[in-house]
Amino acid sequence: MPRSTTRLALFGGGTLAAATIAACLGGGAPSGSVAPLATVNGHEITLDEYHAYAAVFAEPGGGLRVSPAQVLLSLINQELVAQEASRLGLAVDQGELESVVRGVTAESIGASIEDTGGIDAFRERLRAHMLMRTVKEAVLAVPVIEEHEVRAAYEADPALTELPMAEAWATLTGRLAARELDAAWQDWLASQRRCAIIVVNDPASTIALEGSGPC
Repeated sequence: MPRSTTRLALFGGGTLAAATIAACLGGGAPSGSVAPLATVNGHEITLDEYHAYAAVFAEPGGGLRVSPAQVLLSLINQELVAQEASRLGLAVDQGELESVVRGVTAESIGASIEDTGGIDAFRERLRAHMLMRTVKEAVLAVPVIEEHEVRAAYEADPALTELPMAEAWATLTGRLAARELDAAWQDWLASQRRCAIIVVNDPASTIALEGSGPC
């Protein structure tokens, strides 16, 4: 992967900056062309992809539940994961993917498929999620939870004393392992962003997202 300090434009408010949208719709670009919203090691993230993914976070009255910068960051993370999966020769099992798609209901995902872009968009989001899970299993070590960590957590949560000791121990071990895995995953994503060449087409403001460092 190319070595470069990552630089990213961060956006505030409920929509992308007008200058960014104009750039992505072709402002300042050759006639007939559409500039990508961002590139990650040369791979484009388009405004259409942004809008399709942002639909998941749309509020009923308009706006987003998360910032536009978080939506874009998620897409950048997904692209970095896809590139790592390609490098490692990993892929999503198509049969498993289609099995989940066939079983999906509005109740199971908490929203209407149509309201979040339709079944094809849902399938691609699910594929990205499953690929992320596959890469995470490949690049992260299973955390080892020490007995003293579990005991300290047990003593700090009086509610757990009402459970049988074996059940409480298993619950805490799983909870602590999940917390460590999540922290390790966020560190891994940050290192991928730091070592990538990421360009966001926002002429208004470009700031360092990650500190520079060895890759």
